[in-house]
Amino acid sequence: MKSASPWPFMLKWDIVRLTQYDVIFFTDTDALLQLTHSNQAAAAEHAWTVQYDAFLRSPAQLVGGPDHNSPINAGVMLLKPSERVYREGLAAMRRGWDADTGWEHAGLPIDIIPPDYKRVFASTNPLRANHWGAQDHGEYEQGLFTYMYLVHERAFVKAKFSNYTMTHYYGSFKPWRTSRCARFFESAVVIRGVDGRFAADRIPLHLERSSCRTPAHATIL
Repeated sequence: MKSASPWPFMLKWDIVRLTQYDVIFFTDTDALLQLTHSNQAAAAEHAWTVQYDAFLRSPAQLVGGPDHNSPINAGVMLLKPSERVYREGLAAMRRGWDADTGWEHAGLPIDIIPPDYKRVFASTNPLRANHWGAQDHGEYEQGLFTYMYLVHERAFVKAKFSNYTMTHYYGSFKPWRTSRCARFFESAVVIRGVDGRFAADRIPLHLERSSCRTPAHATIL
């Protein structure tokens, strides 16, 4: 059995207790969410009105996306805070994790992940290997979010990225590092609210054009 997860990784779980908010949109600082719709302002407005209201009314508690390592990539999440879920997550941490049976020693992935989720996430490492140790950060926060929302709560919804792309620069590559292709981004699109409506502004960053492309160790959803 592995030792308890280092607390710096697990601090992300604290966002679940922020019940003063109805919904929290969380991104890691090394994750880039971009609109790809031709009318970016309209896409943002639809997401934060129609789709947001639908999420509030639904039984779902977390919306996110997978990567090859994990059914839930904890770098970008939309979630409903809950004091109950927060406390039950702390209880899961106290009960521990191991590579075979995961958090709270609940069981092998193929045995405890609900059938509907197994079909959606069949290509992710934990289900392919039937082993929680195959999940990147399985014993850290990413594994805890996967266990709590896929298995414990059964309240996860896979995001539809039809109008968006999400690039997560995990590992040592960070675009803001001058030695690691800092000029990867040439402009940014800022979505802002104007009198209850949304508008999109493209802000040039005045950086030299670079031949850099998305690195192999960036996960794109």
